[in-house]
Amino acid sequence: MNNTQWRFPLLDGGSEQGFNNGGIATFKGSDLYDNLAREICQNSLDAKRTKDSKVKLEFQIKSFEKKKYNALQDLDLIFDACEKYWQNKKDTRLDSFLQEAKNTLSNDLIDCLVISDYNTTGLTGSKLSIQEKSVWRALTHSDGVTNKGNTSAGSYGIGKNAPFACSSLRTVFYNTYAEDGVKAFQGVSRLVTHKNTSGEFTQGVGFYQKVEGNERSPIFEDDNCSFRDNFKRSEYGTDVIIIGLNKIDSWENNIEKAIINNFFVSIYKDLLEVKVGSRLINKETILTRIKHYLEIEPEDEKLRDTFAFFETLISEDSKHMRSKILEDEDVELHIRKDDNYNKKIVEMRSIGMVVRIRTKNILTKYAAVLIVNGEKLNSILKNIEPPKHDKWDPDIIDNDENERKRAKNIRSQIINWTNNSINEYCKTENVKEIDPEGVSEYLSFDDFTLDSGVGNEKNASSLNLDSTIEKIKDKPTLMNRVAVQGLKELGDDSLDEEIRNENSNGISNDTSSGGTNNGNGHNDVVTKNQGTKSLFEEAKSMSIQRIMPVSVPNGIYRIILCPTIDYDKVQIELKAIGDDSRRESIPILKYTINSKSTNCNKQEYFTLTNLKAGQKYEIFVTLEYKEKMLIDLQVR
Repeated sequence: MNNTQWRFPLLDGGSEQGFNNGGIATFKGSDLYDNLAREICQNSLDAKRTKDSKVKLEFQIKSFEKKKYNALQDLDLIFDACEKYWQNKKDTRLDSFLQEAKNTLSNDLIDCLVISDYNTTGLTGSKLSIQEKSVWRALTHSDGVTNKGNTSAGSYGIGKNAPFACSSLRTVFYNTYAEDGVKAFQGVSRLVTHKNTSGEFTQGVGFYQKVEGNERSPIFEDDNCSFRDNFKRSEYGTDVIIIGLNKIDSWENNIEKAIINNFFVSIYKDLLEVKVGSRLINKETILTRIKHYLEIEPEDEKLRDTFAFFETLISEDSKHMRSKILEDEDVELHIRKDDNYNKKIVEMRSIGMVVRIRTKNILTKYAAVLIVNGEKLNSILKNIEPPKHDKWDPDIIDNDENERKRAKNIRSQIINWTNNSINEYCKTENVKEIDPEGVSEYLSFDDFTLDSGVGNEKNASSLNLDSTIEKIKDKPTLMNRVAVQGLKELGDDSLDEEIRNENSNGISNDTSSGGTNNGNGHNDVVTKNQGTKSLFEEAKSMSIQRIMPVSVPNGIYRIILCPTIDYDKVQIELKAIGDDSRRESIPILKYTINSKSTNCNKQEYFTLTNLKAGQKYEIFVTLEYKEKMLIDLQVR
């Protein structure tokens, strides 16, 4: 008698389970294979046997003859029961899924993606009771449960849904040979409520396992199971078998690119080796594989970024540095300057999987790789990553205000150190002030610093543009082009948008005297209209045209204009002058005139209207670039 079979537990008066599954939906979409590769590789790296051992992974397509295995053949009856139960309950998505599943099962051969890892602990605890801590049960028989340590990547127990998202049958089998010496096998199918062959209502999640009377258990080494016999193991590790793979012709390319883009650090450090079909990705081949895909897809931004990050990681001319947040050398940064780079920073924890890529806009083009190594830091950051592990979000901590504040502070420290290190390394060297004709009539450069700035003692987020403006209202201007030197720092260097939203400070939609906001990003200066001249396309005639720094760390500058004739429109654009004399337009975050501020949304210019001859206009601008640089003020 065959005692291995599919079993869906009875509903027993519980809640009916429909098609919508938030865990599976999390990993659906255009990044399907990317999500799968991230979750699989992450789980295997978390389970490596020793700290420095190299995890090996294989992705292989295998086809199985359905009629040979009741594990596959019996799915016909189960899907028929699902269709019959829901036939009078309109659900377009479920209908589509059931139809796709029936199409898959109509084939004699069922395609499966078999993913196998080696040099891992396997899924321990398959023989333990339900109340004991078991890695096996957390993966195969639980929802929202994880048994991972502090330095692991996963903490929600949701990533196990990624393989189901890739199955047209929502069915996955697990096979393991674990360090505790036990070999175990089990199938899981995440479907919908239906009636079993006895006419009883069932739950939506079922298991292919050993059934003896009232006893249910995984299928162990001594049990008979013909389907399991296809996956015999002699080395510790785990096989994940995705039944009815949603296969596309480019599946190998998609998975290989996902592994390259997300795990290039683990592979470079020789902690991970992956075989996709017949292709091997390891420390020796990864650079060749990156270049291979860049030749095929030169416009692929992810690949271009990965190449920049990898070059930064391995190049002798990169800047490598370490620092302490909680423990000695628990953060590591690699920076490299290159005109082909896109000013991006990739962030990851010690597992070597990319968490996110962010942009820090400065004049210099660079790439940077941030790796968090410390165990304490990894533990904190793991707890503020969402299920997809694509950012660090302290607000995930919703039951401990002190811990949430601590996490925010630590994240800010990491970002501050990274930003400051990049600024220091990429700053323009040997910048000299340009003293245009007539500058002697103005005061010295030092007169334009703010008295309140003291080193790094004030956080940049505390800077209020309006109060800053008041402090320098009566200060004279300096020069047309300015090299920022000798300024007192007003606070930490620029933080990213998650820890500082400076753009919202001082923004006003007030339309009272002194100017009107027209809703299109332009602030209209209101004066009496006396014969205007429109020369928007030409340089405007100014008796005074100056720009001076207010706070370089916060990107704040002061512009003084005094037209010689009336203009109905004046366009202001700022250009950074590089060491090679090339000019690059600077994105403008906002400008303030007559105490009213207007967001510019990173446009490269803004427009003032109705400027009158002989009248001085004072404008404060906040720029996206926050580094020492020469600035050319262009007024057209």
